[in-house]
Amino acid sequence: MILQLSLNILTGILAYLIGSIQFGLIFGKLIRGIDIREHGSGSTGATNVGRTLGVKIATGVALIDIGKGFLIVYLFVYLLKFSDAEIPSYSMILIGSMVIIGHCWPVYYRFKGGKGVLTSLGVYLLVNPLACLIALTSFIIIATISKYVSLGSLVGGSLALIYVIISFFTSIGSSSFADILFTLFIFCVIFYRHKENIQRLIKGKENKIGNDKKP
Repeated sequence: MILQLSLNILTGILAYLIGSIQFGLIFGKLIRGIDIREHGSGSTGATNVGRTLGVKIATGVALIDIGKGFLIVYLFVYLLKFSDAEIPSYSMILIGSMVIIGHCWPVYYRFKGGKGVLTSLGVYLLVNPLACLIALTSFIIIATISKYVSLGSLVGGSLALIYVIISFFTSIGSSSFADILFTLFIFCVIFYRHKENIQRLIKGKENKIGNDKKP
């Protein structure tokens, strides 16, 4: 029991520390010599990178942020299998939550990071692939039609939560109560991190795809 708890605490801390690495910020400094947080929305995520540094760099950041969420959870859970302690069902969700928290509130950068959408997507690929597909598909459709990345993210997170709740109470899919809690956590993080975007959407002042303002 003590070994199991210690391993989960250790992997959770490591997941947070690795998740805190902001590749959007790193790319901005290496390629353009700028602090991405001082431009656009101030986020280190792929959307702000795209508006500030261009689509190609943003694509790279997006893939890395998704990979960060996926690989950290996959590798840490895989490493836990080598221990003698039984791996509890919540380990994947715990590690994934810490990665997302690290990405949004990174200890290395004064707790100012990304908005957690892509990193959450990477974690979701392991935790609940079908919910991940629903969130990704709805994001693409809404963002393409409305030209608002933020709106696509908010709708995607909302539909993922609705799906896991329906899945838990019906025979559709195989979502667990832990999936509901984890999806609710992601839902709250995404909406909180997009609070300024929501205000701009309501006022009709949100930036649309293609309105790039490069330094």
